[in-house]
Amino acid sequence: MYGHHGPPHPGVRNDLNTLLTAQALQAHTEWVSQAAAAIPGLLQSAGFTLVGAVMAPSGSGGQGYVARRGDQLVVAFRGSKGDDDVETLLNVLADIDARRVEPVGVMPDVHGASAHEGFYREYLDFQRAVREAAATAPEAQVFVTGHSLGSSIATHCAVDLALAQGRPVTLICSGTPRVGNQVYADQALAALGGAALRVVLNRDPVPRLPPHGSDKRGFWHLRSLLCLQDDGALTPPNEINGDPFRVLREHESTRCHARAAYKTALDGLITLFTKNPTLLTDAWGQAPFLAAGDAEAQSVEGLL
Repeated sequence: MYGHHGPPHPGVRNDLNTLLTAQALQAHTEWVSQAAAAIPGLLQSAGFTLVGAVMAPSGSGGQGYVARRGDQLVVAFRGSKGDDDVETLLNVLADIDARRVEPVGVMPDVHGASAHEGFYREYLDFQRAVREAAATAPEAQVFVTGHSLGSSIATHCAVDLALAQGRPVTLICSGTPRVGNQVYADQALAALGGAALRVVLNRDPVPRLPPHGSDKRGFWHLRSLLCLQDDGALTPPNEINGDPFRVLREHESTRCHARAAYKTALDGLITLFTKNPTLLTDAWGQAPFLAAGDAEAQSVEGLL
C-alpha cells in the first residue's frame, strides 16, 4: 500500500508525511468496507496482520479491525452499510436533536461533554475488543481511521485509547459528521495532543450534520480540518462551507461523500503538494489545519 512513500507517520503536521499518512489510512477505510472474509488477505498484501478477528458486534451492523505492521497499529471502522445508503445516513444525522448523552465511557472525567448517542453507543459495542487488541502492542504507534459513520466511531475510539491506555494516538478520518458538543470537541483534540485531522470535501453534505449550534448543547467539529475540492485543490477559507442547508439547497450530489471521491481528492492534493510544498501555508497560514477549522465554524455561525 505504501510503496516508496513509506509507512504512516504519527502526529499531524503541515507536511507531505501527514498527507501521505492520510492517503494510506484512506486505503484502510476501503478495506474495512469489504466482506470480512476478504479483509485478512487485503491487509496481508500491504504487510499487515490482523490482530484478533474482524470486529462485527452483534446487532450493530458495524465492522472494524485492528491490524499490525511492525511497530504500527491501525484501527479502522466501516461506514454505514459500506456507505451505499447515503440518503438513510443523511436522514439519521438530521433527526437527532434529542439524542445526546454524556460519553462517560470515553471521557469519564470531563464535565459538560455530550455526544450523539447513536455514534457513542456504536463505539461502545467495539470498545472491549479494541482495547484488548491494542493492549497486545503497548509500544506500537496507533493510527485510527474511518469514513462517514465509521469516522464518528473512530473519533470516540481514538480518544478512548489515548485516555484509557495513556498512549499517543493519531486520528485521521474522512467525511466525518459532528460527534459531540464544543466541550467534547475541545477535550477530544486535547486528549490526542492535537494529532487529529478531518479530511472533508467541501461539497460533501455529511460533515455538515448534525447542525453546528452556537450553544453548549450544539454539535461542533474537532477544529483540525483539511478541506478539499473534488480534484484535491485546497478550498479557499472564504469558501469553506459548514452549513448543511446551503449544501443541500445548492443540489450538491452525495457522490461527493463516496470513499472513491475522497481517494481521488487526496491523490490530487499530494500531486499538487509535491509541486508546491508551501501549498498549505500559502492558502491557510502557519497553522493551516486549525485556520481551516476556524473558517468552517465561521461559515455557520460567525462565532470565532
